[in-house]
Parts: sequence; structure tokens; C-alpha cells
Amino acid sequence: MEVHHHGSHHQGNKSIRQHLTEFFMLFAAITLGFFAENIREIYVENHRSEELAVSFYQDLRADELALKEFIVGRNQHRKSLDSLIKDLDKRGIQLKDKQQYIWIFLDFFRWVYFEPKHANLDQIINSGSLRYFKNPKLVAEISELNVRMNGLMQRQEREKNFFYNYIQPFVVKEFNLKPTDSLRTGMNTDVFKEKFLRDEMNIDELNFISLNPHEKSKELGNLLRFNDYLQYVTEKGYYNKYLETTSNLINSLESTFHIKREDASASKNFEFK
Repeated sequence: MEVHHHGSHHQGNKSIRQHLTEFFMLFAAITLGFFAENIREIYVENHRSEELAVSFYQDLRADELALKEFIVGRNQHRKSLDSLIKDLDKRGIQLKDKQQYIWIFLDFFRWVYFEPKHANLDQIINSGSLRYFKNPKLVAEISELNVRMNGLMQRQEREKNFFYNYIQPFVVKEFNLKPTDSLRTGMNTDVFKEKFLRDEMNIDELNFISLNPHEKSKELGNLLRFNDYLQYVTEKGYYNKYLETTSNLINSLESTFHIKREDASASKNFEFK
């Protein structure tokens, strides 16, 4: 009878040391993979934050320059309104005074507003991209800018409502707009103003106001004063504060992301209505 000797049934079993070695190797692989993924995510977030920061920075610089330019132009507009107020106080509405008509039609009969760039800010706020900016001071300033911008737009909406509800209806109802017909056919406003004041428009002898000027002088003066007051409060309480917040945020972006300031021409972020 043959006797077969089989190897021990423990021959295929691994030792504890082998198990531990395999465990640590697997653990190390998973850990390294985790670290690698974290490094990749950090790199992507940093790259994304830098892209957003530069694009956002360009918007802020354009807004800062454009708003400063806008305020200068608007203050010139307010000076014309002030001249008209003083003239009305002294002489009242004149039926055939060309300079007064120009003041009323070109300086009073329009609403000027500022349109800030908000696409990148909206993306940062609404898409959760604010988490890319790790600097708490920078995050706070971005949130403050969002508040300032919303306040500015609401304030301009207040001006808009006053213009369309009171000023425009008054001018359309009370003033003769026929002398401005050439503007409807494409004449430049500045050219019209120059030709009109030099009597080169071949306009018939027409009264510039439809109704009794003495009855309407006080009403027009009150509209002018309140309109000028609205613009004054908007500048001091909203435009200047928006500029201050924008300037602080520009400085923070420059220091955080090492952005070099470059003078860029301001885009025309304002409209005439």
C-alpha cells in the first residue's frame, strides 16, 4: 500500500507579516492617491481663483475709471441745472429764449445713469466661487461690494421713476418740441445746440412753451430742485461709497494675487435716457 505524503495544509497561508505588508502597501497607495487628488483640486482651485480674480479685477478697474468720469460729466450736468434754476428764479420761463430752451431740453429732459460691470461678481456670488478666495478680508470686501452695487442700482431706480413719472411728462405736455425735429433725423446733439443758439436752424417763430409760462415757472423750478437733490444724494451716498469699496477691493486683489496695476481706458458704463 502506497502512502502519499501531502504538504502541510498551512503551506499556502500568509504570515501576519505578509498581511501587514500588503495592508500598508494598499493603505499607502490609497493615501497617496488621496493626496494627489487633493493637490490636483488645490491646483485647479488656485488656478480658477487667479482667473476669476484677474477678470474681476479688470471689471473693478474699468468701473472705477468709468464712474469717476461719469461723476465729472454728471456734475457738469448739475451745474447747467443750477444755472437754469437761478434763471427761472430771476426771469421765469421765457417764451422765445433759446439758451433757456437748450437748458431745459438738453440738460433737464434726460436721465443719466451708471451701469456697473456685474457679470463676474454675479458668478462669484451665485455659483459658489466665493470659496476660491481664502482671504477673509477679501471675501468680506466682495460681499460689501455686492451690497453697495445693489444699493446703487436701487437708488438709480428711484431717480428713474422720478424722471419718467414727473419730468418727462411735464416737458412733453408743456413744451413745444418742434424745434428739435432735426434731432429725430440724426443730427448730432452738440451740432444742434451750436446751430440752434446761432439761429442757423431756420426755425419759425414759435413759442417754446405751450401754456402760460408764469403759471409753470414755479412748478418747473420745484422739479429742477428736487431732481438736483436726488442726484446730489445719489453721488454722496451711493456713487462715492461704491467708489471707496471698489478702490479697497482693487488694492486687496493686487496684494493677494500680486496683480500689477495697469492704466486701462474706461469703458462707457453709462447711458442716456
